[in-house]
Order: sequence, then structure tokens, then C-alpha cells
Amino acid sequence: MYKRLFVVCLAVLLLTGIAVAQRTTGVIAGQVTDPHGLAVPGAKVTVSDEATGFKRDITAGEDGSFSVPNLSPASYKVSVTVPNFKTFQTTVTVLVDRTTTVTAKLEIGASSAVVQVEGSLITVDTTKATVQGTITGEQIDSIPLNGRNFLDLAQLDPGVQTVDGGFFDPTKNQMVGVSIGGRSGRVTRIQVDGVDITDETVGTTVANISNESIQEFTISQSSLDASTDVT
Repeated sequence: MYKRLFVVCLAVLLLTGIAVAQRTTGVIAGQVTDPHGLAVPGAKVTVSDEATGFKRDITAGEDGSFSVPNLSPASYKVSVTVPNFKTFQTTVTVLVDRTTTVTAKLEIGASSAVVQVEGSLITVDTTKATVQGTITGEQIDSIPLNGRNFLDLAQLDPGVQTVDGGFFDPTKNQMVGVSIGGRSGRVTRIQVDGVDITDETVGTTVANISNESIQEFTISQSSLDASTDVT
């Protein structure tokens, strides 16, 4: 059975009434250095996903930095090749609206030799001040949910509770609102694949989605985030 990609993002803003368009892709970015920690310019960086056949080649800048944006959530192999250096390889996981950072420290040798590096992934996104929590598809498939409401997944993040929509309005009985940091949950923004499905009038959502359709679930808290389209 074909499983559609649904990415759910919740954004709680310090300013109410703000619409947010959340990204549904991630970024791999990093730095290429020599054994002494100096930048290596012009490195060939290849990002690939063997499961889908995806492959993208880029060239690192003069400062050794590189960035590969607009990547769907998945595991990717990152290869860095420079003449007179061994080929650097590692595998990283891209999450929604996150920058996955790779530090490629090269070793002197023939490029035909491969150095496989484990654990080079920095799990903290240092590119933004947004506080986020992400639940992967594997976790979603294995977690039993009472009532099978997909928003119950939000409770897995610290400081998050669900609220019965009937407290907001009788028309929202058996719908769920999400309270973050003690807020009421009425103004929490709820998006699927970047499309806002928040009920602007009384809170909660205008649609329910089956758990089986969700690939990744993200909770994001920020005031103003430059990576989103705020109007």
C-alpha cells in the first residue's frame, strides 16, 4: 500500500494571529578541512540516497563550506573527494526544517582510499534559535495512540499537552488542541506538508489524518523565525 508523506509541524508563536508556512525539507551543510583544521577549497561533495536513487554533486567554496538544501527527510550518504586526500564518507539523517551539520576532516592519501566516519552528525541545529522536537516514522509506527489521533504524538515532547477541543467550542468535540509551555492551545498552528490546517475561529484543526500517513512529526517553538514565511 502506498504511503503518502505527511509532515506535521506545530508552531507556537509569542505573537498571536500570525500565519506560518513551515518547510517540509531539510538541509545538509558542513565544512571541509585538512588534518590541521585548515579549510580545503573546491572539494567535490556528493549527497546520495541509495533507496531512491537520488544524487547531487556540489563543490565546496573557497572557505571549505558547502550546503545542500531542499532534501526530503531520509538517510543520506555524504562523500567528500579532494585530490591527494582520502575520500571522506559518512551517513547522516535529514529531518524536516533542520540543518544537519557534517564536519569533513580529511586525511592525506590517495583519493581511492575511503575513510568511513561514524557519528559525525551534530544533532543540535546551530543555525537557528528555534526549539524543535522531531518524532520519526519508525517511532510513529510503534507507538500506540489512544483514539488514534495523530496530534497525541505531540505529548512525547517535553512541556506539551493535548487539550480536548470541546473546551474551545462544542463543534470541536473529539478534536484535539495542542498546549505548549502552559498555553491554552487555541492559537497553536498546525500544518501538514506546509499547508495550514488550523481552525482560525476556535482552534484545533479542520482535518484529522491517519497515523499511517505520517512520515515525520515536528514540534517547533519560536518567536519569529527567518526560515518561515510570516505575514
